[in-house]
Amino acid sequence: MDRSEPWETIARRTAIRLEQAGHGQHRAILDEIARETGYVTSSLRSMVTVLHFLGFLEAHDADLAAAARSLSYIVLSIIERWWRHDPEGAETALMSFLRSPEPVRTLADREKAARRMNGPAEPSSNDAGLAKPAPDATVFLSRAPTPRIRAGNHAALLSVLHDHRFVDGAQVPDGRGQLQVHPRRGAHGSWSGQRLEWRAADELWRRRKVGAVGYLGTHPAVAAFEVRSSSSPDILRDRAPELILRGHGLRAAADCVLIILPDAKAAEVFDRIDLGAPYVNGSCDVWWLYRDPT
Repeated sequence: MDRSEPWETIARRTAIRLEQAGHGQHRAILDEIARETGYVTSSLRSMVTVLHFLGFLEAHDADLAAAARSLSYIVLSIIERWWRHDPEGAETALMSFLRSPEPVRTLADREKAARRMNGPAEPSSNDAGLAKPAPDATVFLSRAPTPRIRAGNHAALLSVLHDHRFVDGAQVPDGRGQLQVHPRRGAHGSWSGQRLEWRAADELWRRRKVGAVGYLGTHPAVAAFEVRSSSSPDILRDRAPELILRGHGLRAAADCVLIILPDAKAAEVFDRIDLGAPYVNGSCDVWWLYRDPT
């Protein structure tokens, strides 16, 4: 156990091992690194998420990213969570914290207050589960950890997707063993990070079991469908291969496919499905991600 090792070093090692692991091996790898470092597995996942965020931040503002690297991963995890629902507020909070650090609890309370202000409204009896979307929320797509989208169980798919930006990145270790995040481009140009116009699926898309389509102009850039909660993990485990293959089949009609899972437990089931390298999460721009109400 060595808690003296810098968190970013641990995060890079964890991310590389998770990226190279086969399906079903993630939990064992996280448990092994947890024993080596003394951190719990949830902290390791958080470190990897923050590492991806720093890669995004470096492309957004290299100087700000360089300064942010002096902060603890706990502080950066709060900023990353804030950035998902309020990028402008998160950037302001980060710059303010760098100038004049405040207690971590105070920063966390400010993020929660901003989330309540910008987050989905509780559905009323007259609202059929529709929710106010978070303005300019960002979802960072990565193979490890499984990406998440902030949304309650009752929020309608269109309202969940409407104001989110989906940023696609490939984890590529550089010569120094560091992870760099490189945006990828589809056949019709980059959809990554673009403001998409989300529409309900028409009859043709519904035949393909698609729930919503994100357009760039008239081009269907992203197709999304959601997976409902199953009564047991075994049922979902049996369905998962067919659902993943359905997503790959939709790639003939859209540059990217999003499979929206109901919760983190469903994501764990999908992560353990082994259909080979061509069908891992993110391969061919077919992603599965899960709803996270927090």
